[in-house]
Amino acid sequence: MTLRRLLAHLEPADIYPNVSDELPLLSCLFITVSSALSKVASSDESGMIIVWSNPVISAESRFVINEPGSFPCQCLCHWRGILVAGFSSGTIRLYNTETGRKTAEIAAHGRSVTALDTAQDSGLVSTEPL
Repeated sequence: MTLRRLLAHLEPADIYPNVSDELPLLSCLFITVSSALSKVASSDESGMIIVWSNPVISAESRFVINEPGSFPCQCLCHWRGILVAGFSSGTIRLYNTETGRKTAEIAAHGRSVTALDTAQDSGLVSTEPL
């Protein structure tokens, strides 16, 4: 299934299911889909990241990452169970996609990280600051 077909199936209730009473609905800055299409991650201007099961299979939130004082999360990418997140502070954080636990934090740039990509064979991360 292509990303376009996956996103075409999303309804507003799929984006934030079962959490409307607990979390404010904020505009989504970025969405990434794992290569196996089994997980979807979204981020917003508060810095909150939500990792979901594939909404076509199950629109169930797996976990929410909401660190106090976090800057907006500008970009996301997946690689083999790792979610790489780039923030407007220039920081890059790595999270385990099964548990939501932060595994690393890197002060990568003095400006906002606006693009991330991973080499699927090696896991090397390429970044682009503003």
